[in-house]
Amino acid sequence: MQLPEDCHLAYIVSHEAWYAKAMPDRQPEMSVMAAADGGGCAWEFTVTEADFENRGQHPISVHVFDDAFAVFAQIPEFFAALATQDYTTLAAMQALLDGFGAADETDRKGGVIPARATARRIRTAILKADGADAATAAVMRLLGAEPDAR
Repeated sequence: MQLPEDCHLAYIVSHEAWYAKAMPDRQPEMSVMAAADGGGCAWEFTVTEADFENRGQHPISVHVFDDAFAVFAQIPEFFAALATQDYTTLAAMQALLDGFGAADETDRKGGVIPARATARRIRTAILKADGADAATAAVMRLLGAEPDAR
């Protein structure tokens, strides 16, 4: 592997992150990146597990945008391993990345998704509000959001 200077191989398992409950309709996926030591990344691509329920299959696909094509030259061992067909699940993909020394940077504990009680309070505030502006202001208060500067 020849990652860019001041970068390390890392991944995020999106469907295991704390915020995954806010995205219930998304397919299970991982983001793989050359994470910059000071934040950000040099390149990133995703590995998605499709759900073909009618066929009982869950194949994976790799999505690399053109601005990340350097990945093919920088971690060719990863793509050579994929060619063996031994890595056909996200769990196997995670094990492969772990074997290459990649850091699991999934934030599994970080934030909080509003609970059902909070959702009820938001719904009630909207229903009781006198108009759209009042509803917006009420929801913002409940969420602790600051109004936009004008």
